[in-house]
Parts: sequence; structure tokens; C-alpha cells
Amino acid sequence: FTGRGGYVFIGRDMLTLNDKGGLSPQRNLQHLRELLRFCYANNIETRLFLTPTHVFLVDFWGRLGHRPMWEDFRRQVLQINAETAMEFERVPFELVGFDQLSGVVDEPIYLTRDIDKAWFIDPVHFQPNLSQLIMAALWDSESEVGVRLSAENIEAYLEEVESLRKSFVRANRELVEELNAKIVPR
Repeated sequence: FTGRGGYVFIGRDMLTLNDKGGLSPQRNLQHLRELLRFCYANNIETRLFLTPTHVFLVDFWGRLGHRPMWEDFRRQVLQINAETAMEFERVPFELVGFDQLSGVVDEPIYLTRDIDKAWFIDPVHFQPNLSQLIMAALWDSESEVGVRLSAENIEAYLEEVESLRKSFVRANRELVEELNAKIVPR
């Protein structure tokens, strides 16, 4: 599913997971900690990043009451990386976030016929051109794409995402309501 139908499909999938109590990042965070321990212990060069999510889905998670979990997950990735680095007496791996890319995460939600104009094909899966942009930014420490996250800037990063979300919802109120009604029929 692509375009608006993909947004509805992913929203319904999130709703189903929510109803089954499956929206819990703790298991994934434990796997991350184990993976980081392996990388630090074996001196494996590692690049960490948070993939971008369209702000429509961030808003939908908020409607489900999971916005704090979404934000806390980002904080915990940063914290786990720092704790694991300290455990191995290493400098933490760089963590780059891409949730704040204005013009990308808040792009219009295109119809399927116009999906070639989009960065995203649905709220979490993106086109190859965005993947290339992310990969280039990860390997170029001077890149202005993405934010190199730290304990000092994580809150400002999350506030920037929130600002984009609010602006998008305000500017696209009718479409947001239409899609939400399709995800959660009355």
C-alpha cells in the first residue's frame, strides 16, 4: 500500500498492535544493548541513526497515548549507547536523528498516483532517494542533514519534531481527520 492508503494501513496496524498491548520498545532496546556490547567489545565501526517518521504517524501515536513512549525511545537509545560505551571505556557511537527534516517528515500525504513526488511511500517507509540522503549524511560528519544527537540537544530535537507535527496537523486538518476516521472507524 502506498500513498494515503498506506497511511491508513500502517495506522490500522499500529491500532491492532496497540489493542494487543504490543507497542512496547523494551525488547528492542534490550536487543540494541546486546548488539552495542558486541560492537564495542569487537571494535566494530558502527553508525547509529533514527529513521525519519512522517509527523502524521507521530500525531497518531499521540492520539493513542503513546507519544511519550515514542520520545522516550529516542532518549533511551541515546542513553543505552552512552552507558554501553562507558562500560567498555569508549567514546559513544554517534547517533544521528532524522525525525526533524522539515519538508520531508511533514511533506504532503500524496495520493498513490503521485507517490513519485513523495519522500515517503507510507508514514514509515521511504523512497530510495531519502535512503541515499540518510546514508550520505551518516558518512559525512559535516552534513547538515540530520542532527547528531547528544544529552544536550535531545530535548530541542524532540521539540522541533513537535513543532513540525503541530504545523502539519494545523495546515492539513481536514486530511488528518479524514485519514484518522478511516483508521479508527466510528
